[in-house]
Amino acid sequence: MRTSPAIDVELTRFGVWRATVALLAAAALAAVWAWWSTRDTSPPQNTSIALLATLVTASVVIVVLAASLASVQCTTLRWDGQGWWLQRLRRDCAAAVEPVAGEIVVAIDLGLWALLRFEPAVRGAGARTVWLPVQRRGIEAQWHALRCALYSPRPAPNAEPAPP
Repeated sequence: MRTSPAIDVELTRFGVWRATVALLAAAALAAVWAWWSTRDTSPPQNTSIALLATLVTASVVIVVLAASLASVQCTTLRWDGQGWWLQRLRRDCAAAVEPVAGEIVVAIDLGLWALLRFEPAVRGAGARTVWLPVQRRGIEAQWHALRCALYSPRPAPNAEPAPP
């Protein structure tokens, strides 16, 4: 069984992900406020104020969650032929921390865009599951190799991944 050759991809573009999150947040806000505008106005005044407060709170929660989801950190994803390595980068896309070994699971694959889940091999300080929205734009030259590495057979479990 042959594995995919090594690849090193720097993920710095997330336009499709951010646009999708913004669209979903706008749809959620529109649904909440459409419900408010078409509701029966017969309840007592104090109930109406409580509903309005709940709607405002829900709107703030939607905006905060959308902002949290849209904020994606630059990342380097590396396949060394044996295993996956993830290195989080600073805002200026310079190396921030040591790479972490782990496994990649493809959650969604739409051909030109994918949502990946990185599970660290060892859970510890700072090692946690990371969701990576990956789009073809920005890594066109590496896109095919990345997809090959994502779907290639894995080496035997007793083989140790080589450090980057």
